[in-house]
Amino acid sequence: MVVYLHGGGHVTGTLDSYDGLSRRLADRVPATAVSVGYRRAPEHRCPAAVEDAQAVYRWVLDRVAELAPDTAGRAVVAGDSAGGNNAAVPVRLTA
Repeated sequence: MVVYLHGGGHVTGTLDSYDGLSRRLADRVPATAVSVGYRRAPEHRCPAAVEDAQAVYRWVLDRVAELAPDTAGRAVVAGDSAGGNNAAVPVRLTA
């Protein structure tokens, strides 16, 4: 299972603006893909996006067996730009 966090410099990216990339990822990776929206600046100050990434990753880990039964309970978190930054934190905290 892949948990994908979109880019956008913590300000401009949205689920809609990254929809095409998320769909290509889902089509090309042999795994269930989950595209995640998170709170963005300036309305939401740091660490809101990181907290959202952590919450989603933990939620997915708790449910990976039912969401994607063929994964043997495995999940990865990935992202680009700001999403890559946000993706690094949940893995570190759950390792």
